[in-house]
Amino acid sequence: GFKLQVMLTDRGVAALVSITPAHWHYVCFLDHLLELQVYNCQIIADKAYLSLRQQKILRQDHKIELITPLRGNMKHQKSPWNSFYRGLRKKIETFFSQLCDQFHLRCSYAKSFNGLCSRICSKISGITILNWLNLNNNRPLNLLKHALAF
Repeated sequence: GFKLQVMLTDRGVAALVSITPAHWHYVCFLDHLLELQVYNCQIIADKAYLSLRQQKILRQDHKIELITPLRGNMKHQKSPWNSFYRGLRKKIETFFSQLCDQFHLRCSYAKSFNGLCSRICSKISGITILNWLNLNNNRPLNLLKHALAF
């Protein structure tokens, strides 16, 4: 199996898409980011990407600020997580919900890895185009079902 890793902009548009093997831990994707030469940005992630060692490496060597909520048993740490970051995480969760529910991401019926990649790219492109239409027509982003109704 595979895991879909997507980096979104603060507006909810996909900026980077990667498909990793299912056996990879989420933190391994952060090492993959360094291979892609991503620098000087802020990444808001969920608890699966929580690695204090990796956060320190990303911050010091690549100027990447990895912001994740803390787990319940991490009481002595200070988290920058606040309502602003919760709002951004909601955009990410909405993006994946739309991929799964409206674009039927889990039912790809691809026969090869290249077929899977092309189907995922077409579905993400579809969401991006509908968000662009909403943006140009002064409508809220992520209301994809009504993007084509003028």
